[in-house]
Amino acid sequence: MPVPFFASTSPSPPGTSDLGGGANMKWDVSRRYSFPISNPASIPRGKFTSGFGTIYSQAIPSGNAVSLPSNPLIGNDDASTADEDDNPYAACTTTNLTHAIGQITSLDRPTLWMPNAGGSEGNTLEQSFLMQEFVRVQIGSSWYVISDPLLWKEVENLTFHSGQWQDNGSLLGAGN
Repeated sequence: MPVPFFASTSPSPPGTSDLGGGANMKWDVSRRYSFPISNPASIPRGKFTSGFGTIYSQAIPSGNAVSLPSNPLIGNDDASTADEDDNPYAACTTTNLTHAIGQITSLDRPTLWMPNAGGSEGNTLEQSFLMQEFVRVQIGSSWYVISDPLLWKEVENLTFHSGQWQDNGSLLGAGN
């Protein structure tokens, strides 16, 4: 049975990509995320260079560009299994995914970056990935979340100076 709501034959909810490829076994490491943006200069969306994904085409100058799914079984950042090993019945020796029997692993490195476009001298912008990693398992035809969410964040604080966005205290760490 495919992951709930994200079967490759079903349409995806608005603002998400098709995540039907995010689970290929009965066990699955997944991620939910939200993407708040703080844009105090109200830089219009058309000023950002196109082609950088949904966060740069939002009509809102500040707010949540992507919200957490309301269903706790749904991972809205899990379109592939290439970055995880979901087989707890065998040890894994794949580089960066190594684990013993009884474990599953995932390694996904989201990246926040900003094209040097759209800003004026002194503008500030904050964009955040607020993530919840979790494990789910399929028993029969139903999926269950079997772990507490592991909360972590990547926050990019930027100031536009001399024609480019520069780091102004960005951080990566635990919590939301």
